[in-house]
Amino acid sequence: MNGDNTTIGIRHKGLTVFSLKMIGLILVTLGTLTTALAMHDIDRTNLQATDMGTLTVVVVCEAISWIAIPIYAWLVVTGFHHTHHLGRYMLRVLLLAVASEVPYDMATSQKFWDMGSQNPVWAILAALIVLLAFRMVDPNPPDDTYTGRTFTVTRSSVWMIRVIVVLAALLWMWLLRVGLRLGMVNEGVILIVMVVVFDLLHHKENTMMYTAAVLGAILFLTPSFGILFLHFRNGRLGYAHKNTGIGFYIAYFVQLLVFGALAMAL
Repeated sequence: MNGDNTTIGIRHKGLTVFSLKMIGLILVTLGTLTTALAMHDIDRTNLQATDMGTLTVVVVCEAISWIAIPIYAWLVVTGFHHTHHLGRYMLRVLLLAVASEVPYDMATSQKFWDMGSQNPVWAILAALIVLLAFRMVDPNPPDDTYTGRTFTVTRSSVWMIRVIVVLAALLWMWLLRVGLRLGMVNEGVILIVMVVVFDLLHHKENTMMYTAAVLGAILFLTPSFGILFLHFRNGRLGYAHKNTGIGFYIAYFVQLLVFGALAMAL
């Protein structure tokens, strides 16, 4: 769900931005489907009474869906630095987060409103705010399309600002339970961590990927497998029409709405 991208680090072979978005959408849809249709058969208050086959399927499918987290983190970082309309990009993400909340609750808890977990699009919005704060005080800014305000501060102040902003975002993810899955995996926290790694280490490819993979392994293992997809990216957009990107916003909302409606009907 990134903005208007240009190509960077182009290779002739590999996964385009379009391919990465498709992989991410498929993985997210798998998680939604599992939660919406299989969680009905699980007694969350007494897991010992739950059929182990069903519980295993849910856990495995959920774990596979977490592979999408670093993919979306990378798309957010590249989208931020290469969109020509940052304000519109952030507004689209905000509108998607608001619109997705009820369908997300329907799919995850079979309720129209539930504060037990908020949809992970809020994490993307938080990540964009973090990136904006980073960019505004960056003493060595990357060659990107950003045209907003910048401030010159001391190097120590730069790091202090970065730490405060990241801690605030992580606290927001934790307290509001953004993307909380199975009551223990906070997708919002993982996404913020991945975004910070990708942004700060973008000029050191191997270090960036190794660091992200290690952190993914620490934060419930399967997100580290998403790094493999990113390793084979080619930097190409993969589509010509600018509205193709908007289609992924719509697809995310639609899959939530469909599976949410099914979950409510069962």
